[in-house]
Amino acid sequence: YPTTLSCRAAFDSAFYCQSLGGKFNDIYRHGTLQSCSTQWADWRFCMRVRVKPQAEKEALIRERYREKEERIRSGPNSEQIWERR
Repeated sequence: YPTTLSCRAAFDSAFYCQSLGGKFNDIYRHGTLQSCSTQWADWRFCMRVRVKPQAEKEALIRERYREKEERIRSGPNSEQIWERR
């Protein structure tokens, strides 16, 4: 898993999610409006860990990526749609 996280990229992702274009993508891709809480949580996490010592920061970021992947794989995702086709 990656050991770095860009706070600017996390903020840009959360801001785009809140924008009109992001909401349009939600409706197009999912059929409903999605919550942007995960993107904002990523940004808050990044801001919180950036002041930690380097080794601790890398471990926390790696664990965050692992948890996110596990959550994505355990819930409904686009891979299931493609398996049906």
